[in-house]
Amino acid sequence: MAATIGAHSGHDLDTMRFHWRMAVVFVAIAFSGFTPTYWARLASGTFSAPPIVHVHATLLFSWTLLYLVQTTLVATGRTARHQALGLLGIALFSVMCCVIVATRLILLQAEVHAGFGDAARRFSAIALCSLPLLIGFFAAAIANIRPRYP
Repeated sequence: MAATIGAHSGHDLDTMRFHWRMAVVFVAIAFSGFTPTYWARLASGTFSAPPIVHVHATLLFSWTLLYLVQTTLVATGRTARHQALGLLGIALFSVMCCVIVATRLILLQAEVHAGFGDAARRFSAIALCSLPLLIGFFAAAIANIRPRYP
């Protein structure tokens, strides 16, 4: 972060630092939020779920790390690398959407079999119905790209 390009005003540097710090907070919240239910149980060997859950966790946590990397690249003035890495973000998002659907459907089947029935269906409906909105926001973000070169 200390390698920021000197061509920025003080206000720009404050803004970049703010965004970078928020990205660090976002990753910390994502990691700590899933520590009791996933990371700690995984580390202790007590986590039991279908393998797709591990794929889901890996992809979604990778998404938060990519966000931190992308924010760091912009904050340090490496915009061209940030833009190049954006293609990885598009690919990762596409795979994440497929895995979210697969994970939810596999878990729904297990939850219905375990007796959660309507509650499991309602939760799945919320998760699956919110996905088109997420895809719409992501598509709008891609459509709003304006190439900036240092």
